[in-house]
This record gives sequence, C-alpha cells and structure tokens, in this order.
Amino acid sequence: MKTINKAMNCLTLPLAPCLLGLCLLSTLPAAADEPDAEEARLLDVLRSDAPAGRKAEACFRLKQVGKERSVPVLAALLSDPATAHPARLALESMPYPSVDAALREALRQVEERLKIGIAITLGQRGNPESVPVLTELVADADPEIAVAAADALGRIGGAAALAAVQDAWEEEQRPQAKKALGDALARHAGQRLSDGDRAAARAIYRELAAAGAPRPLRMAGLRGILRAADDGGAEVLAMLRDEDRLLRQVGAAHIAELPADALPPLARAVGEMPPVVQEVLLETLAARREPSLRPAALAAARGDRLSLQLAGLRALSAVGDVSAVEPLVDALLHGNEIGEAARWSLLGLRANGIDDALVAALQDERLPARRAALLDVLLARRAKVAVPVFLNEAAGPDAEPRSRAIEALARLAAPSDLPALVELRLKTERGRHRDDVERAIMLVCQKVPDPEQRGDAVLAAARAAGSPGKAVLLPLLGRIGGRESLAQIQAAIESNEPELHEAGLRALCNWPDATVADQLLQLATNAANDTHRQWALRAFVRVITLPSETPATAKLALLKQAMPLAARDEDRGLILERAAAVRTVETLRFVAPYLDQPALAQVACRTIVELAHHKDLREPNRAEFIPALEKVIAACKDQQLVDRAERYRQEM
Repeated sequence: MKTINKAMNCLTLPLAPCLLGLCLLSTLPAAADEPDAEEARLLDVLRSDAPAGRKAEACFRLKQVGKERSVPVLAALLSDPATAHPARLALESMPYPSVDAALREALRQVEERLKIGIAITLGQRGNPESVPVLTELVADADPEIAVAAADALGRIGGAAALAAVQDAWEEEQRPQAKKALGDALARHAGQRLSDGDRAAARAIYRELAAAGAPRPLRMAGLRGILRAADDGGAEVLAMLRDEDRLLRQVGAAHIAELPADALPPLARAVGEMPPVVQEVLLETLAARREPSLRPAALAAARGDRLSLQLAGLRALSAVGDVSAVEPLVDALLHGNEIGEAARWSLLGLRANGIDDALVAALQDERLPARRAALLDVLLARRAKVAVPVFLNEAAGPDAEPRSRAIEALARLAAPSDLPALVELRLKTERGRHRDDVERAIMLVCQKVPDPEQRGDAVLAAARAAGSPGKAVLLPLLGRIGGRESLAQIQAAIESNEPELHEAGLRALCNWPDATVADQLLQLATNAANDTHRQWALRAFVRVITLPSETPATAKLALLKQAMPLAARDEDRGLILERAAAVRTVETLRFVAPYLDQPALAQVACRTIVELAHHKDLREPNRAEFIPALEKVIAACKDQQLVDRAERYRQEM
C-alpha cells in the first residue's frame, strides 16, 4: 500500500494549482430550469482544448453532478497523465456498470504507470467482472503495478478473485508483490470469517502460515488460524507442542484472547510441555488467574529446575490457595532469588486462610532468621490476625525476630492491644528495643480519636504498678500527652523519691508541644542538678521551635534567652541548629557571629545555608546574606554545604 500511495501522490501533484478554482467552481449552482445544463457545460470543457487545470476542475465537479452520459467523456481522459487522476476519481463513485467497462478497457490501453491508479479504482469499486484483467496484471514486470492489482483483487473478494490471488501467491517471488498478495489473501480470509465460514477462512490462513512465507505474513496467517479455529485452545496446544519457535510464540500470545473454558486443558498440559513452554504457560495462564493451573504451579515450584521453579513460584501468587503456603514458605527461607520470588508470591496471595497458615508456620519455626523472614511477610500483608504472635515474639529472647515484631506492632496493633503493649514495655530492659516499644505504644495511642483518652491504658498501668513501675512509664506518658498525664508528671516532679522525680523530669522533657515551655525554662534555670538543667534546656529549645502559632520573633527571643543558660558547646550548637526553623533576617543576625567561634562555626554554617535556601527571605536581604554566605564558603568543611552556599550567593 505504501507503493500505491506513493504512486497516487505522484499523479496528484500537477493538480495543486487548480484547487482554488475548483473550490470556486464547486460552489456555482446549476440553473433550476435546466438540471443537466451544468453537466453539459462541464463536458464541453472536457472536450475542448482547455488547460489541464480547468479540466481537472470540471472532473471534480462532475464527481458530484455527473450522470452516465459523462462516462465516455471522462474515460477518454484516462490515457492522458495530466487528466487521468481527476477523471478516475470522478468515475470511481458513479454507480453505472459502464464505468467498470470503461475502466477495464482503459486498463488495457493506457501506458504502464497509469495502470496503477486504474487498478486501485477497480479494487475500490469491487466489480467481480474486473478480476480477469486484474489477474493479468498481478504478474506484470513492474512490481508497483503487480502490487496495485493484488490489492484490488483482495478488495473485490469472491471465489474468482481468491483463486487468482492463490495462483499468483504460489508463483510470486518478488517481496513487494508477495506481500501485497499475502495481504489480499488475509483480506479474503477475514471476509470469510466475517461471513461465518470458519473452515474456508482457516484454509486461506494456512496458506499464509506455510513455512516458506515471509515472517510477517506467516504470523498473520497463524494468528488468523487461531481466530478461525473451532477450538482455539486445541490449536494453541498444537502450536505450543510444535518445535517451530514462531508457532510457539503466536500460540502463547493468543492465550490472552481465549475464552475461559478453553484454559483448563492448557493448564492440565503444562507438565507435558518442554521446559521453555512450561514457563510460558505458567506465566500466561497465571496472568489469566486460571485456578486449574494450581497443580502445575505447585509442581514447578517444588521442582529442581531453577527457571521453572521461579515461574511456578510467581504463578502461585495469582492462582495459589492455602496449599501454596507451605512450598512458598520453604522457598522463602531458601534465600536468594528463589526466596525473593516466594516472598512476592506470599504477598500476592488473596485466598481465605493465608494469614492463619502463615501464623501457624511462624509458630512452628525455631530458627530466628527464618522467623524474622515470616514476620516481615506478615507485616507486609498487614495481617492483624498475627498481633498476638507479634506480642510473643516482641517479648522473646531473639533480637532479630523481636525487632521485626515490635515494628509490626507499631503498624498493626489496635488501641485494644495497648494493655498488652504496656505490659511488654514493663518487661523490656533498657536499650534499643525498649525505645522501640515506647515508640510503638505512642503510635498505637495516636489511633485513639480523643486526645485526652490516648494515655488511659498507660495511666492505668502506672497506677497499678507502684512507684517503680510508674517511674518506668512516666517518660512514655510524656510522649503521649494529655491533661491527666501532665498531672501525673507534675506530681512525680514534686515527689521526694529521687527515681520518681527524675522520671517526671524525663517525661516533661518528652512532652510533644510547647505548652510546658515555661516550666522547662524554669527548670533549665533553677534545677539543682546540672544534668537535669541540661535536659530541660534541650527540651525547651526543641518545643519552642516546633511548628506553632507562636510568632517567629517570639521564638527567636526565647532562643536568645536560652543561649546564656547553655553551659556546653553541644547545647549552644543545638540552639543554633534549631534556629534554622525561625526564618527571619534577625535569625541570620543572631547566628552569623558564631561563624567566628571555631567550636560552633560548622553548625552556624548549616543554619545560615538553610536560611538562605528560602528565596523569599534571601532576596529582600541580599546585603546581609551575601557576606554571610561568603564567610560560610570560606569556613565550612562540608563541600555540599559550600556548593549550596555558592549557588545561593550567585543567584542574588
């Protein structure tokens, strides 16, 4: 068709200059009292010595108003390259048998290159009587003429046209013509299929699919065979069993189009196929979520051929049920790519009872690393049914499963699990796991809608635990917040028991917002213990720089008030670091002098660069930011910060 279009374009080029005139001519109405007068005038133009452009205009108008008497006049123009194309287009849509006769006669007389357009027009008109003359042209020495004739025979349809195409198909060797004939065969086959004659369509498609045909035509034929099959599943099986790689490829691709009732025979045949075909079937039938694939997928997953094992494991994700849990767990604990494939399949399983089966597997497992892997899967599946097992593992002696279980509890435990979590906290020794348990409890408390009730479970446990237990739980209450929690913390701070007093201080320093800022500042100033003063100061600096409604100027004033209370460089550095959250030019003025203090210069560099990051602060205060950034560039030891400072300076 590319060749045909090219030829048509070449024929239409001379007509471009006359398009404007054509448009004007097409708008002229015929005289109401002489219905054929316009046609007569147009025919006179065609018989005259008028330029080719005017004749082309007349042809285009005759396409709309011409009657049968126009046919011979238009046909006479078919032999002239200057007028052949517009004349042919005018004839193409005329509903008269004389048009076909005129075109066939012209096809025998015109010069070679003009035959291409006439063959195209005969194909568009679909007249069966044109088959013999087109058949002669299929073997023409000019491949473009042969292509046009083959295409026309494909469009005409019918037994005679098909026979002509089939005869030529057997003999033709030229690639262009061979493809055109193949396309014509495919068109005939498609028509037979549309008419319901599946057997005839299959016979034609088999000609296209013959081993000697060009690959694209073979593929078209093979696909057509499958579409025309009475039993598409059986045809696919036959192709998959064939040693021809192309047949296997087309057969596998067609599985996506098969009806659901054609899939079970394919699933049952998986084990009989060569390994490479088994892999394809496992993948394609799994994509269809065909349940009858399950036995084959289980067998492959338990096999010893790596590629098949991986294919089976992946397929179980789509078609597996509870019976798939055991082999998937075995593979999960195998590690490497097999373990990874099993993990993803376990995450994908959606059948009933999967989480219960995984919990049972976890309870049966003794090795810590394998339990940790199962805990990861249960967490990723968000298996809330496993929360009791998570609690047991979180209290267990093995570090790796314990860490996984605490993480799972943080995400999956419900407020109803808080008493058990608090009990877990009381049993957990000092260290990373204790901090993780506190974090888990805090996150679960956030799931309680009423902020004033979030600490109820911890408060109840604290009251029941006595002074030692209360001292353990008070810092946690400080993280949770609430009026009752604060009252308990205040009482502990005022207590004469050193352990309880210190726990109250820790709790106050953990408080989540700035409502306790005044008390923290008082403790940072007046606490008798240096350590306690440091705790309070650092907590004060943290809470006053949290996002809040407090104006930036007030926050900066509090930071300035805190600086004289800082007895250590690490505390002064914290104040400078937290100042980055107060985005004002006054903050820059506060921090910049510390660039000259070696112990604090690097943290001052970081804060100034963070302030300069904000264009709406940096640009209006260029005069102050430029020298500050230049000092950062000179003093900073972090190259990334230097690069950022240089970029901000250049942008101003």
